[in-house]
Amino acid sequence: MEAQIDGKHSLLPVGTLLFHGTYRVVRHLASGGFGNTYEAVDTQLGDSVAIKEFFPKQLCGRNSEGGTVTLLSTDCGELFTQLRTKFKKEATRIRRLNHPHIVRVLAYFEEQGTAFYAMDFLRGESLSARTKRTGRPLTEAEVRRYLPQVLSALKEMHAKELWHLDLKPGNIMINERDEAVLIDFGASKQLRTEEGVSVSTSLSCAYTPGYAPLELVDQHLEKFGPWTDLYSLGATLYNLLTGVRPLSPSHLIQGEQLAFPPSVSAAMQQLITWLMQPVMSQRPQSVGEVEARLAETNGAVADTPQDNVARIPQSETVRPESVSTVCVDLPDQVTVAKDRGTPLPGGTQVVEKGEANAGKSVPAAPKKTSNTWKWLLTIAVAIAVITGVAVNKCSDASRQSANKEAILNRLVENMVYVEGGTFTMGATSEQGGDADSNEKPTHQVTLSSYYIGKYEVTQAEWQAVMGTNPSCFKGDNLPVDCVSWDDCQEFIRKLNELTGKQFRLPTEAEWEYAARGGKRSYGVKYAGGSDIDNVGWYWKNSNSTTHPVGLKRPNELGLYDMSGNVYEWCQDWYGSYSSSPQTNPTGPATGNDRVLRGGNWNNTAGRCRLSYRHDFVPDIRDRNYGLRLALPNLQ
Repeated sequence: MEAQIDGKHSLLPVGTLLFHGTYRVVRHLASGGFGNTYEAVDTQLGDSVAIKEFFPKQLCGRNSEGGTVTLLSTDCGELFTQLRTKFKKEATRIRRLNHPHIVRVLAYFEEQGTAFYAMDFLRGESLSARTKRTGRPLTEAEVRRYLPQVLSALKEMHAKELWHLDLKPGNIMINERDEAVLIDFGASKQLRTEEGVSVSTSLSCAYTPGYAPLELVDQHLEKFGPWTDLYSLGATLYNLLTGVRPLSPSHLIQGEQLAFPPSVSAAMQQLITWLMQPVMSQRPQSVGEVEARLAETNGAVADTPQDNVARIPQSETVRPESVSTVCVDLPDQVTVAKDRGTPLPGGTQVVEKGEANAGKSVPAAPKKTSNTWKWLLTIAVAIAVITGVAVNKCSDASRQSANKEAILNRLVENMVYVEGGTFTMGATSEQGGDADSNEKPTHQVTLSSYYIGKYEVTQAEWQAVMGTNPSCFKGDNLPVDCVSWDDCQEFIRKLNELTGKQFRLPTEAEWEYAARGGKRSYGVKYAGGSDIDNVGWYWKNSNSTTHPVGLKRPNELGLYDMSGNVYEWCQDWYGSYSSSPQTNPTGPATGNDRVLRGGNWNNTAGRCRLSYRHDFVPDIRDRNYGLRLALPNLQ
């Protein structure tokens, strides 16, 4: 079983058993300079766990035969051992904490030539990932919801004289219960007192620029305290509310001021400014002081609309089918069910005539003189009702089948031919100063011919294939949303079974070439023109919702909504661009995130540009995410 290689790190193979067979690796989640993180399953209990592996890439590699970690050089041995000791201390520190808003360490073990520890598997996303996904800062109402939870976690740490020292949006996870959980304690320090002198468990500390106060930047470990984490908390709040990297403490000490948007209340601005005082003694000295200030100001901020709050879609409410009512004169001997709303098969409901006409003036019906006649009439009506139900059911099934077939035929008919050719991919000149670094370098790409959907996949099309509609915004002709990359693969699998074709997601290169207009491209900023309002739905014109496909101006190939409306999943793993020419590229062989393109209804115009790139984990569902189909041919 060979190790997986992602181009930078040697990873444990999927299926690897760890800790005497207790955990089985399911997938790779992330990698950093000193380790890899995996999702694994407890083979006895079936629970998912996160496994962190000590793997300093500059010091070691992996034996491809058994996954054993080996040193790149014998000279690395001493440093490898020192760093592994720090890794164990990290696990030990977290293990000592028992708090609902701090990730738990479940076990520490050493094997495969290195060390591991198992943690709770948190289903959700970091606050950094959330702002990246939504393209907007958090609202103050959101921040005030999570802030007490983070403060509670810090209070637990500080009570044990443990400082986090790397608090930032990327280290605050929001779990599936919409709760904040602190993670990543790799930089944390335990200070113990020996003869009145504070001593750190290590001699240096890494930090993240913009989130670290002066005592951390200057490595004055003897000055660390609750105030150190509270500075980082202030910087974190600033970033979440503004979307801007915080000023460094050296800029603050020179008199530069923090800039806030009008949406941030004066009370919150004052709190953040207090937390980010460059002089330690001028900051709050404990979590309790911050909690007291927060309690005083909670009433000062009215709840604001939470347009960019990501929520797990709730189960759709099942609406009862419409019920037709048949009025029947029932014979005296027939017992009527106590629940007169009990429907017959097919949704038909039998009620007494007086009930059906309640509130109306109804002439008295002539009395029947024969009970036999009443029975015969009742039987005749029942036969008519049952027969009608059967006919309606057959008719409904026939209509549904015909409608489904029509939807799928129309989907195939709406595939647009894209003649292959060569183009320059990435931040070309018309993208201007809006281009991000991940859109560079530009590079030459040659593609074979293919087909791509004229429209984003609609909810009616998804419903026809899957039998369900996961979308947050409802409407047959709206693009389907709240679908993950994994969901799209299942949709495509079923669609191909139904049609006998080879639908797939477009590659990132195919998507950009088609969005640019292929060989017909006339070099514009967005798909179809240089004025976003003419070609796409984005945050300024969308009224905070998606819109039916095909309402805006199409691009040169007749493709609609490739700028705005919903992000569109691409087939590729996300990775950096190469400057080398490529032919039919399919992206990296593996990775953490899949590519999304085109921007969405909730994005700025800059994120709806032709070359703008977005990425996220393939199992995430979001009201901003949809898809467009591709086909190698129509056969």
